[in-house]
Amino acid sequence: MRERAAETEIQPAAAVVAPAPVGVVARLQATAGNRAVGRLLARRPTVTPQVTAAAYAKTSPQQEYMDVLHREVGLLANGRSVAALLRARLAAASGAAAPFTAADLLADAKLVKQLKPKPATADDLQPTLDLLAYYGVIAAKGGGSYEPVVDATTKDLKTAALEQAATGVGRFSASFDTRAALKDSVNPVGITSLLDPALAAGAASEKKEEQDAEKAVAGLEAQLAEFVVLKTPGGGGKPRPPVTRVTVATLPAPSPNKAGVDVLALPVAGQKKPVEVPAAEVAGIEPVATGTSDQTVALRKALEAKLERARRRLERAQGYHTFAIEVADFLDRLRTRNTTFVGGTYPKHDWGEFSVDIFLNVGEDAQGFYELDPAEKFLDDVNDTANDDGPFGKFAWRAVYNDDRMIARIGPKYGARRITKAPHHGPAPDKLHIHLDLRPVDLVPDLTTGFTVNPSGRVQLF
Repeated sequence: MRERAAETEIQPAAAVVAPAPVGVVARLQATAGNRAVGRLLARRPTVTPQVTAAAYAKTSPQQEYMDVLHREVGLLANGRSVAALLRARLAAASGAAAPFTAADLLADAKLVKQLKPKPATADDLQPTLDLLAYYGVIAAKGGGSYEPVVDATTKDLKTAALEQAATGVGRFSASFDTRAALKDSVNPVGITSLLDPALAAGAASEKKEEQDAEKAVAGLEAQLAEFVVLKTPGGGGKPRPPVTRVTVATLPAPSPNKAGVDVLALPVAGQKKPVEVPAAEVAGIEPVATGTSDQTVALRKALEAKLERARRRLERAQGYHTFAIEVADFLDRLRTRNTTFVGGTYPKHDWGEFSVDIFLNVGEDAQGFYELDPAEKFLDDVNDTANDDGPFGKFAWRAVYNDDRMIARIGPKYGARRITKAPHHGPAPDKLHIHLDLRPVDLVPDLTTGFTVNPSGRVQLF
């Protein structure tokens, strides 16, 4: 599938971070590893979800994660401004830590001018005060009163943890914004999984590139599992090149060749006949993966570098059927209800790994759209799957499709805006397909996302 312009608008909504799903452990382990699974499944609820099952999916997960980070960056900035005021008051009072309230801070016009958004009431300052208390800058004294925490040694306000968080979260947020803007399942904001090839839409060229990339990776992995036969130095102590791609772990017994010279017949990958090496020149054999000789170490480093490039090529080649692990599981479960579709994606897709282009095999009508009844049934099945309490919980969804008749059918059932229109979503031959955005109700940041929200509501970086 070719790269296309963004298909739908992104609308603001409250950021959501919710409890981790349970189940599909084997699939997660295969995709992300045991440690990632443990961290993901151990997560606890932090924010009450703002999206319900089968609701209209307003905002991309990428944007919601950015909203969480931007809010924290703003609170940290406000916290630093309050800390600066408290430090100045301490200095003016010769280190005496005077109690204060939110109302005291609100009365400082210079401080209020620095805060964003500008607080109108004392309650508006509470999130900043909670953050300062979490990082040990202030301590609650009861009755809405707080006291600055002064370091006993330096006699200065204790702001080291606050400053470290402000720097770290600020940098991470900026880098996350860049990654999220890619909308690319190969550089995702969460754990991804490959959609079963039987369900995957893709051009013949895309599938061939994936097959070629798989072969390249397999070939390099095979070479790292092979062996190197080392040789004794030649004349003047000059190193002889080793015999590589040897497929046995131990040296065969020497035997005389036609000239009466004892040789070792070495089986070498890609060679029809064994490679004969004079026994007197053989110094030993060692695995490519663990050998310690300079020649083997150099070979291993070169192969590992090639393998890394080959794996990156394969990841890109698999991009057309790489989705958020929640979305891949959703499509698997949808397939148990409906077998008329395949799905695919591409870089810069609307919601990245949470978007899928659906191609139906139900036939087209005279207007160049999918036949109405089976297409409607497909969307009904999408809604039913979204209502399932599956391994990753329930989903919200929306679609893009240009058939006004389908919009008229779906609107009364699932909401007037559930299907919107955009160029290149039919009728045939203009890229006939249905675009779906799928948003887990329980949206959970993970190790790939790079952060979580702890029970105190603070962003913590992995």
